[in-house]
Amino acid sequence: MDTHLLRRPALRRTVATLATVTALIAAAPAGAEQSDSVMLNFDAVATTGDGHGGQALGTFTMADTLGDAGTMRIAYRLFGRRIRATATLIGAKGILTIGVRASMAPVVDDHQSAVGRWRTCGGTGPYRHLVAYGDWTAVLDVLAAPTGSVPRALHGVYLGRIEPSSAVWRGGSFSPREVRC
Repeated sequence: MDTHLLRRPALRRTVATLATVTALIAAAPAGAEQSDSVMLNFDAVATTGDGHGGQALGTFTMADTLGDAGTMRIAYRLFGRRIRATATLIGAKGILTIGVRASMAPVVDDHQSAVGRWRTCGGTGPYRHLVAYGDWTAVLDVLAAPTGSVPRALHGVYLGRIEPSSAVWRGGSFSPREVRC
């Protein structure tokens, strides 16, 4: 490093500020509440819809911290190969609403996959102030659906993080604005 650059007062203050910010960021997770993981599996069947959107009904199970199970309704809109959906989960502990954005892959061997992002939108009981987000993936069984109609069977999983209620959205590759409720 060129030492004559470090003699400039403004540059020294900038380097000191960057070192302080880096130290604070590195130390923050040690004292902050840690996030928990969540895994939610679901199976659903399309009940209404066309090539532009519809509804699917099914069941879900949540593992890890939340540990719940029940029924779910997925309302979705298709925009070409992109999906926007809202999943309403009705479990033994309460109701949870999740927003989803995803992209669909081409059909391969009578199945079509979808991958995207999700986040919580609200809920009741223990889900009332839940802040969670993550990745979403599903496989649609298109074999059972007539050509041009919605897939009949949908199987998938939501994987993600549950943030402590006092946490704020942290920087990174995911922004809560990516998914709308």
